[in-house]
Amino acid sequence: MGMGAARACLQAGLNTWGVDINPDNCRALLAAGAKGAGPSAVPF
Repeated sequence: MGMGAARACLQAGLNTWGVDINPDNCRALLAAGAKGAGPSAVPF
C-alpha cells in the first residue's frame, strides 16, 4: 500500500500500520497517526 492509500485509511478512521525500508517514510506515517511503522511487518 502506498503512502497516499495509508493516509486515506487514517483519514477514514481506520487503524493503520505501515512497512517501508525508508525510515523517513515510517516517521511520516507515524506522525500522521499510524499505529505502527517499520522496516518489517514481523512486530505487527
